[in-house]
Amino acid sequence: MKWCVEFPEETLLVVRPSLDAICLDIKPAAKLLSELLYRCSIRKEHQQDAQNMNDLASDQGQKATQDTTLRIYRTQAQLVQNMIHEMTEKTLHKVAVPTLLLLGYIDLEEYLSMNCYIIHVDRVRAALLAYRQGDRQLDEYIRSHIQLENFPIECESEYIHLIAYPLDGRLEAPRVHDQRE
Repeated sequence: MKWCVEFPEETLLVVRPSLDAICLDIKPAAKLLSELLYRCSIRKEHQQDAQNMNDLASDQGQKATQDTTLRIYRTQAQLVQNMIHEMTEKTLHKVAVPTLLLLGYIDLEEYLSMNCYIIHVDRVRAALLAYRQGDRQLDEYIRSHIQLENFPIECESEYIHLIAYPLDGRLEAPRVHDQRE
């Protein structure tokens, strides 16, 4: 599509309604997922070049130094800037990243100077396929693939037992029973 006005060369953040839906309408998560998928697409385009450079280095008896993975290395500030300041670093850290971890779309390796985001493109594709099939299928997909093990519950008392309930659409706090009572 050609626009009716001419824009300067600038950064653009595209958040599709489908990404919004597969991120449970949590806007910061959808924005971050869009940015990470964009970065992953760029890496994928350059992946073959990196592999060719590694092959050439090996042929010449040198060490292969090119990264051919789809890992995205960014600081939080860089991501916020890439997303044209659509969220703060605090929102990125407290909302967007935990949501994507919970949904299983990314894994995170944290380092002092930056983070490594590992995008599970296969899971995003599966969620988008479920989205295309309708709300019920997307809901079933998300419920069956939620990554609760990324969010361990810590408690100080050895007498507290958590009672698990199946996901049935209700959002309620976990019930805690203290045997000392």
